[in-house]
Amino acid sequence: MTTCSFSFFYQDSRNSMSEGEEEGEVLVAMGHKKGGAATMTAVSAVSTSRSAKHEAEEDGEWQTKSAKKQKRVNLIVSAEAGSVKLNSVQQLITWGLQLTTLDPRRFGLKLEQRTHLEQFVVVVVEGLDAVCYAKHSAALPSLTQLARVHRLQLPGNKAFVFPCVSSLLHITRTNKPSGSRKETRHTLLLTHAQLEENLYPLPVDGKLPEGFVALPTPDPDAALHPDAPMFAIDCEMCETELGSELTRISVLDERGGVILDTLVKPPREIRDYKTRWSGITAAMLESVTTTLEDVQQRLLTLLPSNAILVGHSLDSDLRALKMHHTRVIDTAVLFAPPREGSAPILKSSLRWLAQQLLRRTIQASEAGHDSTEDARACLDLITRRLEDGPAFAPKEFDESLFSLFHGKDKRACLIDRPTLFREHLRYNVHCIPAVDDAEACLASASASARASNLLVIRLADSITPEGDPVAELNSRLDTLMQGRPQSLTLVLGCARIDTLAALRREKQAKKAAWTEDDESKMNAAVARARDGLFFFR
Repeated sequence: MTTCSFSFFYQDSRNSMSEGEEEGEVLVAMGHKKGGAATMTAVSAVSTSRSAKHEAEEDGEWQTKSAKKQKRVNLIVSAEAGSVKLNSVQQLITWGLQLTTLDPRRFGLKLEQRTHLEQFVVVVVEGLDAVCYAKHSAALPSLTQLARVHRLQLPGNKAFVFPCVSSLLHITRTNKPSGSRKETRHTLLLTHAQLEENLYPLPVDGKLPEGFVALPTPDPDAALHPDAPMFAIDCEMCETELGSELTRISVLDERGGVILDTLVKPPREIRDYKTRWSGITAAMLESVTTTLEDVQQRLLTLLPSNAILVGHSLDSDLRALKMHHTRVIDTAVLFAPPREGSAPILKSSLRWLAQQLLRRTIQASEAGHDSTEDARACLDLITRRLEDGPAFAPKEFDESLFSLFHGKDKRACLIDRPTLFREHLRYNVHCIPAVDDAEACLASASASARASNLLVIRLADSITPEGDPVAELNSRLDTLMQGRPQSLTLVLGCARIDTLAALRREKQAKKAAWTEDDESKMNAAVARARDGLFFFR
Protein backbone atom coordinates (compact mmCIF):
# COMPACT_ATOMS: atom_id res chain seq x y z
CA MET A 1 0.00 0.00 0.00
CA THR A 2 1.25 3.41 -1.00
CA THR A 3 0.03 6.20 1.26
CA CYS A 4 0.61 9.92 1.03
CA SER A 5 -0.66 12.57 3.42
CA PHE A 6 -1.81 16.17 3.24
CA SER A 7 -3.28 18.47 5.84
CA PHE A 8 -6.32 20.67 6.07
CA PHE A 9 -7.95 22.05 9.20
CA TYR A 10 -11.45 22.24 10.56
CA GLN A 11 -12.95 23.56 13.75
CA ASP A 12 -14.68 20.89 15.74
CA SER A 13 -18.33 21.13 16.65
CA ARG A 14 -19.13 19.19 19.80
CA ASN A 15 -22.29 17.74 18.29
CA SER A 16 -20.99 17.28 14.76
CA MET A 17 -20.43 13.52 15.00
CA SER A 18 -23.23 11.02 14.88
CA GLU A 19 -23.46 8.46 17.64
CA GLY A 20 -21.14 5.53 17.17
CA GLU A 21 -18.75 7.31 14.80
CA GLU A 22 -15.09 7.28 15.61
CA GLU A 23 -13.99 10.76 16.55
CA GLY A 24 -12.28 12.93 13.95
CA GLU A 25 -11.96 10.43 11.13
CA VAL A 26 -13.06 10.89 7.53
CA LEU A 27 -12.47 8.09 5.04
CA VAL A 28 -13.16 7.81 1.34
CA ALA A 29 -12.29 4.49 -0.26
CA MET A 30 -12.73 2.94 -3.66
CA GLY A 31 -11.81 -0.74 -3.66
CA HIS A 32 -8.81 -1.44 -5.88
CA LYS A 33 -6.63 -4.51 -6.14
CA LYS A 34 -3.83 -4.89 -8.61
CA GLY A 35 -1.80 -8.07 -8.51
CA GLY A 36 -3.22 -8.81 -5.08
CA ALA A 37 -2.01 -5.52 -3.63
CA ALA A 38 -4.09 -2.48 -2.92
CA THR A 39 -3.11 0.89 -4.31
CA MET A 40 -4.31 3.59 -1.96
CA THR A 41 -4.14 7.33 -1.66
CA ALA A 42 -4.70 8.99 1.67
CA VAL A 43 -5.16 12.47 2.90
CA SER A 44 -4.80 13.00 6.61
CA ALA A 45 -5.30 16.15 8.57
CA VAL A 46 -4.75 17.43 12.04
CA SER A 47 -6.69 20.31 13.51
CA THR A 48 -7.00 22.11 16.74
CA SER A 49 -10.37 22.40 18.44
CA ARG A 50 -11.77 25.55 19.91
CA SER A 51 -10.37 26.59 23.23
CA ALA A 52 -11.92 24.98 26.30
CA LYS A 53 -13.19 28.37 27.44
CA HIS A 54 -14.98 29.04 24.13
CA GLU A 55 -16.37 25.53 24.03
CA ALA A 56 -17.69 25.76 27.58
CA GLU A 57 -19.26 29.16 27.00
CA GLU A 58 -21.32 27.73 24.15
CA ASP A 59 -22.64 25.04 26.50
CA GLY A 60 -23.47 27.59 29.21
CA GLU A 61 -20.82 26.32 31.61
CA TRP A 62 -17.23 27.25 32.42
CA GLN A 63 -14.55 24.66 31.99
CA THR A 64 -10.79 24.90 32.09
CA LYS A 65 -8.51 22.80 29.95
CA SER A 66 -4.76 23.09 29.94
CA ALA A 67 -4.25 21.68 26.47
CA LYS A 68 -6.00 22.03 23.14
CA LYS A 69 -7.59 18.93 21.80
CA GLN A 70 -6.44 17.67 18.40
CA LYS A 71 -8.50 15.74 15.92
CA ARG A 72 -7.50 13.76 12.88
CA VAL A 73 -9.31 13.56 9.55
CA ASN A 74 -8.35 10.88 7.03
CA LEU A 75 -9.46 10.78 3.43
CA ILE A 76 -8.58 7.63 1.50
CA VAL A 77 -9.23 7.12 -2.22
CA SER A 78 -8.57 3.89 -4.04
CA ALA A 79 -9.65 3.56 -7.66
CA GLU A 80 -10.09 0.29 -9.50
CA ALA A 81 -7.56 0.16 -12.33
CA GLY A 82 -6.81 3.80 -11.51
CA SER A 83 -10.12 4.95 -13.01
CA VAL A 84 -12.97 6.96 -11.45
CA LYS A 85 -16.33 7.43 -13.17
CA LEU A 86 -17.80 10.92 -13.14
CA ASN A 87 -21.06 9.68 -11.64
CA SER A 88 -19.02 8.18 -8.77
CA VAL A 89 -17.58 11.64 -8.07
CA GLN A 90 -21.11 13.03 -8.19
CA GLN A 91 -22.33 10.39 -5.75
CA LEU A 92 -19.43 11.16 -3.40
CA ILE A 93 -20.45 14.83 -3.34
CA THR A 94 -24.19 14.32 -2.85
CA TRP A 95 -23.83 11.66 -0.19
CA GLY A 96 -20.99 13.51 1.50
CA LEU A 97 -23.20 16.59 1.84
CA GLN A 98 -26.04 14.37 3.12
CA LEU A 99 -28.24 15.24 0.15
CA THR A 100 -28.87 11.61 -0.79
CA THR A 101 -29.21 8.41 1.20
CA LEU A 102 -27.70 6.10 -1.39
CA ASP A 103 -24.44 4.85 0.08
CA PRO A 104 -21.64 5.45 -2.45
CA ARG A 105 -20.06 2.11 -1.60
CA ARG A 106 -22.19 0.58 -4.34
CA PHE A 107 -20.27 2.85 -6.74
CA GLY A 108 -16.92 1.70 -5.34
CA LEU A 109 -16.70 4.50 -2.78
CA LYS A 110 -16.70 4.50 1.00
CA LEU A 111 -17.18 7.67 2.99
CA GLU A 112 -17.17 7.80 6.77
CA GLN A 113 -17.41 10.70 9.20
CA ARG A 114 -18.87 12.91 6.48
CA THR A 115 -20.23 15.33 9.11
CA HIS A 116 -16.83 17.08 9.27
CA LEU A 117 -16.70 17.80 5.53
CA GLU A 118 -18.67 21.02 5.30
CA GLN A 119 -17.70 22.02 1.77
CA PHE A 120 -16.80 20.42 -1.51
CA VAL A 121 -14.90 22.62 -3.95
CA VAL A 122 -15.04 21.22 -7.49
CA VAL A 123 -12.70 22.76 -10.07
CA VAL A 124 -13.19 21.65 -13.67
CA VAL A 125 -10.25 22.47 -15.95
CA GLU A 126 -11.21 22.21 -19.62
CA GLY A 127 -8.36 21.15 -21.86
CA LEU A 128 -6.46 19.36 -19.09
CA ASP A 129 -6.79 15.83 -20.41
CA ALA A 130 -4.35 12.93 -19.96
CA VAL A 131 -2.24 13.91 -22.98
CA CYS A 132 -1.92 17.53 -21.84
CA TYR A 133 -1.00 16.54 -18.28
CA ALA A 134 1.62 14.03 -19.40
CA LYS A 135 3.26 16.74 -21.48
CA HIS A 136 3.05 19.64 -19.00
CA SER A 137 2.91 18.08 -15.52
CA ALA A 138 6.25 19.70 -14.57
CA ALA A 139 4.63 23.11 -14.98
CA LEU A 140 1.80 22.17 -12.61
CA PRO A 141 3.38 21.45 -9.22
CA SER A 142 0.08 22.28 -7.51
CA LEU A 143 -1.21 19.03 -9.03
CA THR A 144 1.93 16.92 -9.10
CA GLN A 145 2.45 17.40 -5.36
CA LEU A 146 -0.83 15.60 -4.72
CA ALA A 147 -0.67 11.95 -3.83
CA ARG A 148 -1.52 10.54 -7.25
CA VAL A 149 -3.61 11.20 -10.33
CA HIS A 150 -6.64 9.07 -11.13
CA ARG A 151 -8.13 8.63 -14.55
CA LEU A 152 -11.60 10.14 -14.84
CA GLN A 153 -14.05 8.41 -17.16
CA LEU A 154 -16.51 10.89 -18.67
CA PRO A 155 -19.95 9.72 -19.85
CA GLY A 156 -20.55 9.13 -23.52
CA ASN A 157 -20.19 6.46 -26.16
CA LYS A 158 -18.03 5.65 -29.16
CA ALA A 159 -19.28 8.67 -31.09
CA PHE A 160 -20.05 11.24 -28.40
CA VAL A 161 -18.87 12.57 -25.05
CA PHE A 162 -21.00 14.61 -22.68
CA PRO A 163 -19.50 17.84 -21.29
CA CYS A 164 -17.94 17.39 -17.86
CA VAL A 165 -19.63 20.27 -15.98
CA SER A 166 -23.04 19.65 -17.53
CA SER A 167 -22.88 15.95 -16.67
CA LEU A 168 -21.67 16.59 -13.14
CA LEU A 169 -24.50 19.04 -12.47
CA HIS A 170 -27.25 16.73 -13.67
CA ILE A 171 -28.73 13.75 -11.89
CA THR A 172 -31.11 11.05 -13.08
CA ARG A 173 -34.36 10.46 -11.21
CA THR A 174 -36.58 7.41 -11.69
CA ASN A 175 -40.17 8.10 -12.64
CA LYS A 176 -42.99 5.62 -12.01
CA PRO A 177 -46.01 6.66 -14.08
CA SER A 178 -49.19 5.60 -12.32
CA GLY A 179 -52.84 5.46 -13.16
CA SER A 180 -54.78 4.09 -16.09
CA ARG A 181 -57.40 6.81 -16.21
CA LYS A 182 -58.80 7.83 -19.55
CA GLU A 183 -57.28 11.09 -20.76
CA THR A 184 -58.80 13.43 -23.30
CA ARG A 185 -57.48 16.53 -24.97
CA HIS A 186 -59.57 18.52 -22.49
CA THR A 187 -58.11 16.84 -19.38
CA LEU A 188 -54.62 17.65 -20.68
CA LEU A 189 -55.31 21.39 -20.86
CA LEU A 190 -53.32 23.54 -18.43
CA THR A 191 -55.28 24.80 -15.46
CA HIS A 192 -55.38 28.51 -14.62
CA ALA A 193 -52.94 27.86 -11.76
CA GLN A 194 -50.54 26.15 -14.17
CA LEU A 195 -50.84 29.02 -16.63
CA GLU A 196 -49.88 31.44 -13.87
CA GLU A 197 -47.04 29.31 -12.53
CA ASN A 198 -45.52 28.90 -15.99
CA LEU A 199 -45.75 32.61 -16.79
CA TYR A 200 -48.25 32.44 -19.62
CA PRO A 201 -49.38 35.91 -20.78
CA LEU A 202 -52.61 36.65 -18.90
CA PRO A 203 -54.79 39.75 -18.57
CA VAL A 204 -54.06 42.16 -15.73
CA ASP A 205 -57.16 43.77 -14.26
CA GLY A 206 -59.07 42.39 -17.21
CA LYS A 207 -56.77 44.01 -19.79
CA LEU A 208 -54.16 42.46 -22.05
CA PRO A 209 -50.74 44.12 -22.41
CA GLU A 210 -50.40 46.57 -25.26
CA GLY A 211 -50.04 44.90 -28.65
CA PHE A 212 -51.46 41.53 -27.52
CA VAL A 213 -54.34 39.79 -29.32
CA ALA A 214 -56.62 36.92 -28.28
CA LEU A 215 -58.94 34.47 -29.98
CA PRO A 216 -62.65 35.03 -29.29
CA THR A 217 -64.09 33.12 -26.36
CA PRO A 218 -65.72 29.93 -27.70
CA ASP A 219 -69.34 29.08 -26.85
CA PRO A 220 -69.68 26.29 -24.23
CA ASP A 221 -70.67 23.56 -26.70
CA ALA A 222 -67.71 24.26 -28.97
CA ALA A 223 -65.33 24.58 -26.05
CA LEU A 224 -66.27 21.17 -24.63
CA HIS A 225 -66.53 19.35 -27.96
CA PRO A 226 -64.50 16.10 -27.62
CA ASP A 227 -62.87 16.71 -30.98
CA ALA A 228 -62.00 20.39 -30.51
CA PRO A 229 -59.17 20.84 -33.03
CA MET A 230 -55.54 20.82 -31.94
CA PHE A 231 -52.85 22.93 -33.61
CA ALA A 232 -49.15 22.59 -32.91
CA ILE A 233 -47.16 25.83 -32.79
CA ASP A 234 -43.44 26.45 -32.63
CA CYS A 235 -41.62 29.76 -33.00
CA GLU A 236 -38.00 30.76 -33.50
CA MET A 237 -36.70 33.97 -31.99
CA CYS A 238 -33.67 36.22 -32.40
CA GLU A 239 -32.26 38.76 -29.97
CA THR A 240 -32.95 42.47 -30.30
CA GLU A 241 -32.57 45.37 -27.87
CA LEU A 242 -35.91 44.36 -26.31
CA GLY A 243 -34.96 40.70 -25.91
CA SER A 244 -36.30 37.75 -27.90
CA GLU A 245 -38.46 38.69 -30.88
CA LEU A 246 -40.29 36.50 -33.37
CA THR A 247 -38.47 35.60 -36.60
CA ARG A 248 -40.27 32.39 -37.68
CA ILE A 249 -43.54 30.65 -36.90
CA SER A 250 -44.78 27.21 -37.92
CA VAL A 251 -48.33 25.93 -37.33
CA LEU A 252 -49.45 22.34 -37.98
CA ASP A 253 -52.95 20.91 -37.86
CA GLU A 254 -53.50 17.73 -35.86
CA ARG A 255 -52.97 15.56 -38.93
CA GLY A 256 -49.46 17.00 -39.22
CA GLY A 257 -50.14 19.24 -42.19
CA VAL A 258 -48.30 22.57 -42.30
CA ILE A 259 -50.90 25.36 -42.50
CA LEU A 260 -48.51 28.23 -41.76
CA ASP A 261 -44.74 28.49 -41.97
CA THR A 262 -43.33 31.95 -42.45
CA LEU A 263 -40.34 34.11 -41.60
CA VAL A 264 -40.97 37.34 -39.71
CA LYS A 265 -38.98 40.59 -39.77
CA PRO A 266 -38.69 42.18 -36.29
CA PRO A 267 -39.16 45.98 -36.17
CA ARG A 268 -35.85 46.40 -34.34
CA GLU A 269 -32.32 45.59 -35.39
CA ILE A 270 -31.25 42.04 -34.57
CA ARG A 271 -28.24 41.88 -32.26
CA ASP A 272 -27.89 38.11 -32.18
CA TYR A 273 -29.45 35.73 -34.68
CA LYS A 274 -28.78 32.72 -32.42
CA THR A 275 -28.43 30.69 -35.60
CA ARG A 276 -27.20 27.58 -33.79
CA TRP A 277 -30.62 27.32 -32.17
CA SER A 278 -32.99 29.44 -34.27
CA GLY A 279 -31.70 28.41 -37.68
CA ILE A 280 -32.16 32.04 -38.72
CA THR A 281 -29.49 33.98 -40.62
CA ALA A 282 -29.27 37.57 -41.81
CA ALA A 283 -29.53 36.40 -45.43
CA MET A 284 -32.80 34.60 -44.71
CA LEU A 285 -34.48 37.77 -43.40
CA GLU A 286 -33.00 40.20 -45.91
CA SER A 287 -36.05 40.35 -48.21
CA VAL A 288 -38.73 39.42 -45.63
CA THR A 289 -41.54 41.95 -45.17
CA THR A 290 -43.92 39.93 -42.96
CA THR A 291 -44.42 41.59 -39.58
CA LEU A 292 -45.64 40.37 -36.20
CA GLU A 293 -48.95 42.13 -36.79
CA ASP A 294 -49.35 40.24 -40.10
CA VAL A 295 -48.81 36.94 -38.28
CA GLN A 296 -51.31 37.83 -35.57
CA GLN A 297 -54.00 38.52 -38.16
CA ARG A 298 -53.24 35.27 -39.99
CA LEU A 299 -53.61 33.31 -36.73
CA LEU A 300 -56.89 35.01 -35.85
CA THR A 301 -58.16 33.97 -39.29
CA LEU A 302 -56.77 30.42 -39.30
CA LEU A 303 -57.59 29.30 -35.76
CA PRO A 304 -61.16 28.66 -34.58
CA SER A 305 -62.18 30.02 -31.19
CA ASN A 306 -62.16 26.53 -29.61
CA ALA A 307 -58.66 25.73 -30.91
CA ILE A 308 -56.34 23.85 -28.58
CA LEU A 309 -52.74 24.98 -29.01
CA VAL A 310 -50.02 22.39 -28.52
CA GLY A 311 -46.35 23.22 -27.95
CA HIS A 312 -43.29 22.87 -25.77
CA SER A 313 -42.93 25.66 -23.21
CA LEU A 314 -45.61 27.38 -25.24
CA ASP A 315 -45.53 30.37 -22.90
CA SER A 316 -42.42 31.71 -24.65
CA ASP A 317 -44.02 31.25 -28.09
CA LEU A 318 -47.18 33.10 -27.04
CA ARG A 319 -45.14 35.95 -25.58
CA ALA A 320 -43.20 36.22 -28.84
CA LEU A 321 -46.52 36.19 -30.75
CA LYS A 322 -48.03 38.68 -28.27
CA MET A 323 -51.00 36.38 -28.10
CA HIS A 324 -53.27 35.38 -25.21
CA HIS A 325 -54.83 31.92 -25.28
CA THR A 326 -55.63 29.65 -22.34
CA ARG A 327 -56.62 26.43 -24.13
CA VAL A 328 -53.13 24.96 -24.34
CA ILE A 329 -51.40 21.62 -23.87
CA ASP A 330 -47.76 22.12 -22.92
CA THR A 331 -45.54 19.06 -23.36
CA ALA A 332 -42.93 20.55 -21.02
CA VAL A 333 -45.52 20.59 -18.21
CA LEU A 334 -47.41 17.44 -19.18
CA PHE A 335 -44.30 15.24 -19.14
CA ALA A 336 -42.73 16.80 -16.05
CA PRO A 337 -42.22 14.30 -13.20
CA PRO A 338 -44.16 14.54 -9.95
CA ARG A 339 -42.59 16.99 -7.51
CA GLU A 340 -42.41 17.30 -3.77
CA GLY A 341 -44.18 20.21 -2.11
CA SER A 342 -43.10 23.57 -3.44
CA ALA A 343 -40.13 22.24 -5.43
CA PRO A 344 -39.74 23.92 -8.84
CA ILE A 345 -41.22 22.08 -11.80
CA LEU A 346 -38.70 20.07 -13.81
CA LYS A 347 -39.05 20.61 -17.55
CA SER A 348 -37.24 18.28 -19.91
CA SER A 349 -36.10 19.46 -23.31
CA LEU A 350 -38.20 18.59 -26.35
CA ARG A 351 -35.17 16.93 -27.91
CA TRP A 352 -34.85 14.62 -24.91
CA LEU A 353 -38.55 13.79 -24.81
CA ALA A 354 -38.56 12.98 -28.53
CA GLN A 355 -35.57 10.69 -28.08
CA GLN A 356 -36.96 8.96 -24.99
CA LEU A 357 -40.57 8.54 -26.01
CA LEU A 358 -40.65 8.68 -29.82
CA ARG A 359 -37.19 7.24 -30.42
CA ARG A 360 -36.69 10.19 -32.74
CA THR A 361 -33.68 12.47 -33.09
CA ILE A 362 -34.55 16.14 -33.57
CA GLN A 363 -32.59 19.40 -33.40
CA ALA A 364 -29.47 17.56 -34.59
CA SER A 365 -28.53 19.95 -37.39
CA GLU A 366 -25.63 22.33 -36.87
CA ALA A 367 -27.65 24.78 -39.00
CA GLY A 368 -30.16 25.22 -36.17
CA HIS A 369 -33.62 24.06 -35.15
CA ASP A 370 -36.48 23.50 -37.58
CA SER A 371 -39.74 24.83 -36.14
CA THR A 372 -41.89 22.46 -38.24
CA GLU A 373 -39.88 19.51 -36.92
CA ASP A 374 -40.32 20.68 -33.33
CA ALA A 375 -44.06 21.31 -33.76
CA ARG A 376 -44.54 17.84 -35.27
CA ALA A 377 -42.67 16.24 -32.35
CA CYS A 378 -45.01 18.01 -29.88
CA LEU A 379 -48.06 16.87 -31.82
CA ASP A 380 -46.87 13.27 -31.94
CA LEU A 381 -46.13 13.27 -28.21
CA ILE A 382 -49.67 14.42 -27.44
CA THR A 383 -51.22 11.97 -29.91
CA ARG A 384 -49.38 9.05 -28.31
CA ARG A 385 -50.32 10.25 -24.83
CA LEU A 386 -54.00 10.30 -25.77
CA GLU A 387 -53.68 6.79 -27.20
CA ASP A 388 -51.64 5.17 -24.41
CA GLY A 389 -52.63 7.19 -21.35
CA PRO A 390 -50.44 8.18 -18.35
CA ALA A 391 -48.13 5.21 -18.91
CA PHE A 392 -46.74 7.06 -21.91
CA ALA A 393 -44.14 9.01 -19.95
CA PRO A 394 -40.37 8.91 -19.44
CA LYS A 395 -39.14 6.27 -17.02
CA GLU A 396 -36.23 8.50 -15.99
CA PHE A 397 -35.61 12.21 -15.85
CA ASP A 398 -32.55 14.41 -16.01
CA GLU A 399 -32.59 17.01 -13.27
CA SER A 400 -30.27 19.66 -11.92
CA LEU A 401 -28.00 18.48 -9.13
CA PHE A 402 -29.01 21.61 -7.25
CA SER A 403 -32.59 20.31 -7.00
CA LEU A 404 -31.28 18.15 -4.16
CA PHE A 405 -30.68 21.31 -2.12
CA HIS A 406 -34.39 22.13 -2.04
CA GLY A 407 -35.68 22.10 1.54
CA LYS A 408 -32.20 21.36 2.89
CA ASP A 409 -30.05 23.60 5.06
CA LYS A 410 -27.34 23.58 2.40
CA ARG A 411 -26.04 26.22 0.03
CA ALA A 412 -24.49 25.90 -3.40
CA CYS A 413 -22.48 28.30 -5.55
CA LEU A 414 -21.69 28.04 -9.26
CA ILE A 415 -18.99 30.20 -10.89
CA ASP A 416 -18.98 30.00 -14.66
CA ARG A 417 -19.93 31.73 -17.88
CA PRO A 418 -23.58 32.85 -17.63
CA THR A 419 -24.70 30.56 -20.48
CA LEU A 420 -24.64 27.60 -18.08
CA PHE A 421 -26.88 29.22 -15.48
CA ARG A 422 -30.30 29.12 -17.13
CA GLU A 423 -31.28 25.55 -16.29
CA HIS A 424 -30.12 25.87 -12.67
CA LEU A 425 -31.46 29.29 -11.69
CA ARG A 426 -34.79 27.96 -10.44
CA TYR A 427 -32.98 26.05 -7.72
CA ASN A 428 -31.24 27.04 -4.50
CA VAL A 429 -27.90 27.97 -6.04
CA HIS A 430 -26.01 31.27 -6.09
CA CYS A 431 -24.65 31.85 -9.60
CA ILE A 432 -21.66 34.16 -10.04
CA PRO A 433 -20.87 35.08 -13.67
CA ALA A 434 -17.24 35.20 -14.72
CA VAL A 435 -16.09 36.41 -18.14
CA ASP A 436 -12.77 34.55 -17.88
CA ASP A 437 -10.80 32.26 -15.58
CA ALA A 438 -9.02 35.11 -13.80
CA GLU A 439 -12.38 36.54 -12.79
CA ALA A 440 -13.60 33.09 -11.74
CA CYS A 441 -10.68 32.74 -9.34
CA LEU A 442 -11.39 36.15 -7.83
CA ALA A 443 -15.05 35.21 -7.39
CA SER A 444 -14.06 32.09 -5.46
CA ALA A 445 -12.99 34.36 -2.56
CA SER A 446 -16.42 36.00 -2.32
CA ALA A 447 -18.55 35.53 0.77
CA SER A 448 -21.16 33.53 -1.16
CA ALA A 449 -18.56 31.14 -2.49
CA ARG A 450 -16.84 30.62 0.84
CA ALA A 451 -20.13 30.12 2.68
CA SER A 452 -21.41 27.48 0.25
CA ASN A 453 -21.43 23.76 0.94
CA LEU A 454 -20.80 23.02 -2.72
CA LEU A 455 -18.69 25.34 -4.85
CA VAL A 456 -18.32 24.49 -8.54
CA ILE A 457 -15.90 26.46 -10.73
CA ARG A 458 -15.11 25.92 -14.39
CA LEU A 459 -11.80 27.09 -15.84
CA ALA A 460 -12.37 27.33 -19.58
CA ASP A 461 -9.42 29.36 -20.89
CA SER A 462 -6.48 28.17 -18.75
CA ILE A 463 -5.51 25.63 -21.42
CA THR A 464 -4.91 27.08 -24.88
CA PRO A 465 -6.62 25.60 -27.97
CA GLU A 466 -3.21 24.15 -28.83
CA GLY A 467 -3.25 22.18 -25.56
CA ASP A 468 -0.75 24.22 -23.56
CA PRO A 469 -1.48 25.54 -20.05
CA VAL A 470 -1.30 29.29 -19.56
CA ALA A 471 1.34 30.57 -17.16
CA GLU A 472 -1.27 31.48 -14.52
CA LEU A 473 -2.91 28.03 -14.32
CA ASN A 474 -0.72 26.68 -11.52
CA SER A 475 -1.22 29.76 -9.33
CA ARG A 476 -4.95 29.64 -10.03
CA LEU A 477 -5.13 26.06 -8.88
CA ASP A 478 -3.10 26.95 -5.79
CA THR A 479 -5.62 29.68 -5.00
CA LEU A 480 -8.63 27.45 -5.51
CA MET A 481 -7.22 24.63 -3.42
CA GLN A 482 -6.78 26.93 -0.42
CA GLY A 483 -10.42 26.63 0.48
CA ARG A 484 -12.20 26.69 3.77
CA PRO A 485 -10.56 24.68 6.54
CA GLN A 486 -13.28 22.05 6.32
CA SER A 487 -13.33 21.84 2.53
CA LEU A 488 -12.33 19.02 0.23
CA THR A 489 -11.15 20.14 -3.21
CA LEU A 490 -11.69 17.95 -6.28
CA VAL A 491 -9.93 18.91 -9.52
CA LEU A 492 -11.41 17.38 -12.68
CA GLY A 493 -9.46 17.64 -15.91
CA CYS A 494 -11.24 17.09 -19.22
CA ALA A 495 -10.69 17.65 -22.92
CA ARG A 496 -12.17 20.55 -24.85
CA ILE A 497 -15.37 19.54 -26.62
CA ASP A 498 -15.16 22.34 -29.20
CA THR A 499 -12.71 20.15 -31.13
CA LEU A 500 -15.34 17.41 -31.35
CA ALA A 501 -17.98 19.94 -32.39
CA ALA A 502 -15.74 21.05 -35.25
CA LEU A 503 -15.32 17.44 -36.36
CA ARG A 504 -19.08 16.89 -36.32
CA ARG A 505 -19.60 20.01 -38.46
CA GLU A 506 -16.96 18.72 -40.86
CA LYS A 507 -18.72 15.35 -41.05
CA GLN A 508 -22.03 17.02 -41.79
CA ALA A 509 -20.46 19.18 -44.49
CA LYS A 510 -18.65 16.28 -46.17
CA LYS A 511 -21.61 13.87 -46.03
CA ALA A 512 -20.81 11.14 -48.59
CA ALA A 513 -17.19 12.36 -48.83
CA TRP A 514 -16.65 11.44 -45.16
CA THR A 515 -14.20 8.51 -45.22
CA GLU A 516 -13.46 5.60 -42.89
CA ASP A 517 -10.20 7.32 -42.02
CA ASP A 518 -12.15 10.45 -41.03
CA GLU A 519 -14.43 8.29 -38.86
CA SER A 520 -11.43 6.65 -37.19
CA LYS A 521 -9.97 10.06 -36.37
CA MET A 522 -13.27 11.19 -34.87
CA ASN A 523 -13.55 8.02 -32.76
CA ALA A 524 -9.99 8.54 -31.52
CA ALA A 525 -10.80 12.14 -30.59
CA VAL A 526 -13.90 11.00 -28.69
CA ALA A 527 -11.92 8.33 -26.85
CA ARG A 528 -9.35 10.94 -25.82
CA ALA A 529 -12.08 13.35 -24.72
CA ARG A 530 -13.63 10.69 -22.46
CA ASP A 531 -10.30 10.07 -20.75
CA GLY A 532 -10.11 12.78 -18.10
CA LEU A 533 -8.19 13.28 -14.85
CA PHE A 534 -9.21 13.33 -11.19
CA PHE A 535 -7.18 14.96 -8.42
CA PHE A 536 -8.20 15.73 -4.86
CA ARG A 537 -6.90 17.64 -1.89
